[in-house]
Amino acid sequence: MLQDRAVVEGKLHKEIIELNESKMSLENKLDEQERKSRNQQEEIYELKEQLTHNQADLKLKAAHFEGESRALPNLFSKKNRTQSHALKHTRLEICALRCFIRTCAHGEAEVEGRPAGRGRGEAEGAGARQARSGRAREGVQGEQISIGKSMCDDLSL
Repeated sequence: MLQDRAVVEGKLHKEIIELNESKMSLENKLDEQERKSRNQQEEIYELKEQLTHNQADLKLKAAHFEGESRALPNLFSKKNRTQSHALKHTRLEICALRCFIRTCAHGEAEVEGRPAGRGRGEAEGAGARQARSGRAREGVQGEQISIGKSMCDDLSL
């Protein structure tokens, strides 16, 4: 029995050694898995942080783009208004110049003693022509002054 006991103790001792080795191996594996887990958690944290920064950048860029896209129609609208105003101003100038030319032609015709818009008519007496000429000059000058004032008023829109 002593021998049996020694054999049993040997087997148990061998089993204890194997279990201890197995335990050490499992503890090493556990340590390695925990280290991997910590590394993965750090990587997840860094990725989440990077994602947060990227989202903030995208929102900022989107807001900037939206602001620019809103500004473009306003810019085009302002340009169109400016061009429209310049065109209106030019048209008024042309109209005023045409009016002024007509008035000058009318005055010249009256000074020369012919109806406005026609060629030179028949010769008239010198005295009648001079009298009419003086009245016409006064009328034309008065008209030209009022037209000039109205042109200035129209152009200063």
